[in-house]
Amino acid sequence: MLTKIPVVSRVVKLFYMSRFTVLLAQFYEAGVSPVVSFKLLAAIFDNFSYKRKMVEIRNSINAGFSIYDSMEGSELFDPILVQIINVGENTGSLTEVLKRISVYYTTSLKNEIDTAMTIIEPLLMAFVACIVGVLLGAIYLPMADMVNAIQ
Repeated sequence: MLTKIPVVSRVVKLFYMSRFTVLLAQFYEAGVSPVVSFKLLAAIFDNFSYKRKMVEIRNSINAGFSIYDSMEGSELFDPILVQIINVGENTGSLTEVLKRISVYYTTSLKNEIDTAMTIIEPLLMAFVACIVGVLLGAIYLPMADMVNAIQ
C-alpha cells in the first residue's frame, strides 16, 4: 500500500534500494554466498513485495541465472540499479559497485525525506489548526450560550 501513495512511494522505494544495496554489499564483502544473501534479505525486509522478490531472486540464482537476469524488468528496482548490478557482475567487482551505489541511494533517500517533509509540514500545521479551532469552539460556544441565557 505504501508503494502506491504519491509522496511516500518514492521515499519507500529509495529506502528499500538503500537498504538492499548496503546489506548486499556487506554480505558479499563478508563472503556470504548469493543464495544465502538473498535468503537473509528476504528475512530482513518487512515489505511483502520486496520480500517476495528476494525469494524469487534466490530461486532464480539457484536455477543458475544471474542477479541481473532475476532483477531485470522488476518495478521494485530502479533500472539504474539493475544495470549497475549487471556491470558489477560482468566485471567481478559487484561489492565495490554496490558500495558506491549505496552511497548514492542513501543520499537520495535523505534528500527525498527532506522534500517529503516540506510537503507534509503545511498539511500537518493545517491539521493542528483545525484541532485547535475545534477545541476553542468547544470551550467558547457553551460560554456564549450561558451569556445569552443570562440576558
